[in-house]
Amino acid sequence: MTDVVEDVSVETEVFQSAEEFLQNQALAKEYDILLADIELPNMNGMELGKTVRKRWPDMRLVFLTSHSEYAIESYNIDADQYVLKSNMGSRLWKVMRRLIQECGRNKGNYRVIEVLESNEPKSKIIYYNEIIYISKVKGTKYIEYTTTTSRFRERITMENIMKELPGDDFIMVERSYIVNIKHIIKMSSNVIYLRGEHCVTVSRAHFPRVKQKIHDYGRRK
Repeated sequence: MTDVVEDVSVETEVFQSAEEFLQNQALAKEYDILLADIELPNMNGMELGKTVRKRWPDMRLVFLTSHSEYAIESYNIDADQYVLKSNMGSRLWKVMRRLIQECGRNKGNYRVIEVLESNEPKSKIIYYNEIIYISKVKGTKYIEYTTTTSRFRERITMENIMKELPGDDFIMVERSYIVNIKHIIKMSSNVIYLRGEHCVTVSRAHFPRVKQKIHDYGRRK
């Protein structure tokens, strides 16, 4: 599920138990924040928190409970926040907004673009690390960002956006496509396969340089 908090798109997932969350390790490690009820069946929230701290030490932990006596124990496992259910209405979303913003800053730089929503301009934040690829919209003066959560358009040329992108993570693979090397799954022949089942064809002119950059990135990792 995709939600918007403070103009930042976030993906959320609901699990029925601690065991269900832990069983899906490949998915769980992608999350930035875990919001857990302490009073869970079988494995409770505290036990879940201890396991999470061992497996994914950078994941943020927020606990919910009706009982204030759990507060000390929650801080002993380095929880980021402890929220009483009686205070959820006034505290929970303030806590979540702050943590989401902190996670966003930790993910790297971002750009602010203007988009139309209900025919009204609105600012949107796009984190560079979440961009999978950028493409030119044919027959227009717009480019389109395909991100891990959605798609956004901005009126700017491919040449200018390439100059503004940070670091060496973005590669122009042909004149209408720029890909984020961090989201490349593999390259087969002249086709790049990206996260989210996207694929982009590399032009003959760009092929040697693109192949070398992907090779260099793999060695750095």
